[in-house]
Amino acid sequence: MTRRAGFDIVVTVAPGSAFATVLFFQDVALAEDLAAFLLLTGSQYAVTWTAARSRRFRGWIKAEPRPLLRDGVLIPETLRADRITRDKVEAAIRAAGHAGPDRIALVMLETDGSLSVVPRTGA
Repeated sequence: MTRRAGFDIVVTVAPGSAFATVLFFQDVALAEDLAAFLLLTGSQYAVTWTAARSRRFRGWIKAEPRPLLRDGVLIPETLRADRITRDKVEAAIRAAGHAGPDRIALVMLETDGSLSVVPRTGA
């Protein structure tokens, strides 16, 4: 997962969690739960609206794609910064149908946390 993908997870999970609270706890009023849901939904709307209009704000909440491997060589600084293991990169390479990193031009960490594998030309 990317460093900033946490925001996307929060806005996906939080509304469901808020509604689950009213189902499992009798002492939580429906009005309180509805207010929490509206607050979360409104906040999410405000953040996405602002991100669509401000490049600087978008940079704070959205990650950029980052290379993890280039020309068969891992990039340790990026792996460390994004907390990605060598095993995960190698698993992505195998999942893409390649035996190992020696025939790979690029492995990118995408903004959604997935890994894209680009083979070398002719590989």
